[in-house]
Formats: sequence, C-alpha cells, structure tokens
Amino acid sequence: MRFGLIALTLGGWWFRFGAIDLTKGISFALTSVLLIALALLERRQPLAGWAVLLGTLSDNLLLGSIWWLWSPTQALFGVYIVLTAFHLWQYNRWSGALSAFLTPLTFGFSEYARNPDSLLTASYWIVLTSIFAISGLMVLLVDKSRETDYATLLQRATEEVEKSEQDQRELRNRFRELTHHYHRLEENLQVLKDSNELYAILTRVIEPAEAYRLLLERLRALSEARGGVLLLAEDGGLTLRVRCAVGALRSLEGRQANPPRSSDLHLTVSPLQQIRTFLTAHLEQGEDAHSEESLQRSTILSFPLYSGEHLYGVLTLVSHPNRPFSPEIERRLRALLPHLNALIGLYDQIGVLEARLQETQLTQELSSLLFTVSTTQALPAAALEMLQPVLRFERAQIVLSGEMGYQEVGNWNNMPDLRPYLPQGAPSPLWISDTHEQPEEAHWQIEPMRGVIVVPLHHIGRMEGFLAIGHSQPHFFTQSDYELTQSVGVHLAMILARADLLSHLERLAFTDGLTGLYNYRYFQERYQAEIRLAQRYQHPVSLMIIDLDGFKQINDQYGHLDGDYVLVQLAEVLQQSLRNTELIARYGGDEFVVLLPSTNLQGAMSAAVRLAQAVKQHEFHDTTGQRRLPINISVGVAGYPNSCDDPALLLELADSALEQAKKGGRNRIVAIENPV
Repeated sequence: MRFGLIALTLGGWWFRFGAIDLTKGISFALTSVLLIALALLERRQPLAGWAVLLGTLSDNLLLGSIWWLWSPTQALFGVYIVLTAFHLWQYNRWSGALSAFLTPLTFGFSEYARNPDSLLTASYWIVLTSIFAISGLMVLLVDKSRETDYATLLQRATEEVEKSEQDQRELRNRFRELTHHYHRLEENLQVLKDSNELYAILTRVIEPAEAYRLLLERLRALSEARGGVLLLAEDGGLTLRVRCAVGALRSLEGRQANPPRSSDLHLTVSPLQQIRTFLTAHLEQGEDAHSEESLQRSTILSFPLYSGEHLYGVLTLVSHPNRPFSPEIERRLRALLPHLNALIGLYDQIGVLEARLQETQLTQELSSLLFTVSTTQALPAAALEMLQPVLRFERAQIVLSGEMGYQEVGNWNNMPDLRPYLPQGAPSPLWISDTHEQPEEAHWQIEPMRGVIVVPLHHIGRMEGFLAIGHSQPHFFTQSDYELTQSVGVHLAMILARADLLSHLERLAFTDGLTGLYNYRYFQERYQAEIRLAQRYQHPVSLMIIDLDGFKQINDQYGHLDGDYVLVQLAEVLQQSLRNTELIARYGGDEFVVLLPSTNLQGAMSAAVRLAQAVKQHEFHDTTGQRRLPINISVGVAGYPNSCDDPALLLELADSALEQAKKGGRNRIVAIENPV
C-alpha cells in the first residue's frame, strides 16, 4: 500500500505541476526512500515503536498530499478509513487509533489547503465527523475482536503449552522406558553370555561329578567367591549331601546336612541359618587358622533348586571375609538361577539314569555268574570282585545262614568279621557315614573302617544272610551307594539262593539219595576221566568193589528199613576210613566202588585192609539203636599197571576179583595181579 501512495503522490505532482523542482524533488526522494526502507524492513521483521509511529505519520502525510494534489470529491473520503484499516491490520490497535485520530486532521488540512472556503460548508464537517466516527468505531470493534482473538490465542497457547508439557512428560517416560529396556537388554545379554559360558563348559563333560565341579568353579570365578558347595537332596528329600565343593569349602565333599524347610529358602543375601550352621560346624580348620571367625565375617549366598515344588538341592557361595558380594554379582547370579536350575537338574537326572543303568548292568552281570563260576562255592567271592569297581569299597564281607548258623562265605581284602556287632547276625539295613562322628554308633569303631553299609540278604521272606562293605574314608559312601547296595543285596540274595538250589540239584544228580555217596553215573564219568589220564601219562590208578555179605538175609530178617539203615552206616564207615582224594560211590544194591587215583595195587590193598578192619570194628545197629548186627564185607581189588596193561580193564578185573572173594567164603579181600 505504501508503494501505491508513493506512486500516486509522484503522479499527482506531475499531474498538478507538470514537473518537480530540485528542492521538492530531493525532499520527496528522501521521504520516498525512508518509506521504502520502512516497507522493506517491515517485510523482514516487526517494526519498533518509533518506526511504526513514523510510518503512520508518513502514510497520513502521503494521503493528505494525494488528496491535495488530485482534488477528488469528498465522496471519496473512504480512502482515509481504508488507511486506518490498513494500520489496524498491518501494525496494532495503537497505530490504528493514531491513524483514526490523524486521518480526520489530514482530511481537514488537505481540504482546507485545497479550498479554504470548505470549512464553512456543512458537508466538510459531515465528512470530517464521519471519518472520525467510522475510524474510531472500527478501532473499537477491531480492538474488541483483537481482545477476543487474544483470549483465544491465550487459550490456544495454554493448550499448546500443556500439550508441550505432556509431550515432554511422555518423552521423559519413553526415555526412562528406553533406558530401562536398555539396562534390561544389557542384563539379558550378560545373562546370555554367562549362560553360554556355562553351557560351553558343560558340553565338554558328561559325568555329573565333573560337570558340578566345572559349574562351581565358573560361578566361583564369576563372583570372586571364597568357595562354593552344591548340596543335593537324598533319601527322598530328607537329607542334603554335599555332592561337590570347591575352594575353601572343598573339605565338605560328601558330607551330610539336615535340609532347611522350604519356607526358609529365599533368594536373598541373608544366609540360610541351617546352611551357615552346617558350614560353620564342618569347615576344615586347617584351611584357615580362623576359619569359623572368618566365616562369620563372610557373606553366604544360597540358591534353592526346585523341580516344580520339590526341593532337590541348594547351591551356596561364600565370599571372602569383609568382602561381601556386590549387588551386581548378586543380580547376575539370580539371573542365572533358571539356567543353573536346568543344568543341575539335567545332570541330576543323568546321574539317576546312570545309577539305574549301572544297577541294571550289575544285575545282569551278577546273574551271569551262575554260568561263569566253576563251582557255586566260588560265587560269593566272584560277586564281591564284580561289585568292587561299582561300589568302590575297600573291604567287604558276605555272610550266609546255614546249618551251623551264619557263616562267612566271601571276604574282600580282609574285612573284619561284623557278626559280633550285629543283633543275632540278622541286621536291618544300616548306613554309618562316619563311625567316629556318631556317638550312638560307637561300638562300630572298627579300624580301619570309618564308613560302613550293611544290607540284609532276603529271599522269599527268609533271611539268607547279609552283605557288608566298608571304607576307611569318612563320608565316602553316598545315598546312591546305599540305595545301590540295597538293590544289589536283593539280587545277590536271589542269585545265591539259586546257586544253592543248583548245588543241591547238582548233588542230587551225582549222589545217591540213600547214602549220600556219589552215584553210578558220576562214578562212570570220573572213572573214564581217570582212565584217560592213566593212558596218557602212565599214572597208576586202582579200583576196589565192595559187597556187603549176607545183605539179603538182613532184609529178610529185619526188614528193608533196617537194611537201608545198614547201608547208610556202611557209607559213613567208608567215608571215615578212606581219604578225601578217593572217590566212593554206590555201585548198585549192596555194592560200593572206590576209585583210587594215583594209587598202585599195593596201596589199594592197604586201603582195602584198613577198610575191612574198620567195618569189623564198627557196631552196626538197627533203626531202634538196640540190636547189633553182624556185618562183613568182601572186596575185589585191581590196579594199573600191576593188574593189567590196559587201565580200561580195571572195572572188569575188580568185579572178577569180587566174585573170587565171594566164592572163596566171603569176608575176604582178593586182588588181581598181572601174570608175568
């Protein structure tokens, strides 16, 4: 607008005067430059108060000049109102009010300069009043509108400020959330790193014991702890036993602790009183001259291990004296707890599976002993030799019941006899971790043993005996060893019972049911074996056949029962009179045969004479024990090489000699000699 006023003023000068003299031109030029400068300045930034006042005055001056130069009709007075409106819109209400005051004056002076007589006309004053009234009313109305706009703007500004503050609060909250998530991410990354290290360590081992040791060593290094222990539940959760210990607590390996109640187990730096009591009571004094005092100044951090709601262990770390665990270390350990729980639980289950597999394999191996040992008497010793690598005992003993009471049938490494220490030789399951630590078991202080396990051997509800194992190291045996020994005892009792049954069946197969001597079948097997040895190595061998004289008359006179009793008595005399190396068998009816390995004919004759003399001196009775029965025997003897050149003919020659003894009057000994 201001450029338009300048142009109209310049055009008015040319229109009115045709030219502009130098003085007026310079004045007009300076004024134009000033107005142009103000116009350009207000495009860039709001004008100061003096510049606004200067602009308002110059605009009214230009408009008055235009009115004077162009001489329009008074009906065009509206341009003054437009000027006021322009100032209200361009600047502010103060500029509009000033313009509303100046525009009537400008109109009045311009109209007077143009026509001095206009002051006397009514139209002049009407127009002047109209300009002043309309401009003033417009200022008032616009000012009211501005006030309304200011209130709206203030409300909007307030809303914007509140919104800005809300945005700032949300931004701060999001920043805190991001910070929290960042810290959580750092913690999770640290936990992931720690857990990966644990998994990487444990992938190198399968054995639970080695896995526990590596796990504790890693946790000890991570927390800079003085030592650590891992206690696992045994006996159905009734006891806790140290399965692994490292650092200053390594002397606790294998020791037993009473388990704390589950309500006492919290993931807190406050030590479990039961665990502290246990550590204080059992910490090796040799590790530290003030071990108990230093323990009181240490922080104990315990983590219970759960499988569902079942407590199966406690992991405990002990700090150095006066160097408690830092909150960061506690946080890292707590964050690792789920991974530790999973790893230890996994290896605990692996240990259980290994124990079950070991038990199954051991049972199968024990069962195979029945078919691998040469005699059933060698079975207990072979069983102990098989059990030793699994149960790791230093000494062991197997005692079985028999006709003479409980007898030791197997012993490993000179195990002391435990029968005097057991109630009537028939014990209940017994496990003593350390005989020197349990006053109620003082009578079990049997040097050099400190740990003892005794399990009974039951079979079909009957006590067969007991199995006892021992070790010189206290707390050496674990709950798993105790359970495995009990399981082994059940199978061992069954196997020993089977062995006894097989031995009995074996005796029935090779012995005579009446006399208890070997039967004809067994005699033939041994006879053929001795004949082969004699033929191969030219060893002497002899044979005698014994016949009871007048046995038919005894049966007819006293009955078959007394006759059988006479045979039993004769068998006892034969066993007492002959050597153990000489095989005695019932040949059939009232005949007996004796095989004498490595004995020539002269030795066989001496044995026959000694036997006949023993029979003659022995008093044979009937079944009532009152009657004395006259008993005589006839004996036929043959020997290799004295009787023949072929040992296979001995049985035939001995039978022939017996026939000669009977025909010669009985109660005689006849030997067949090889004719020269």
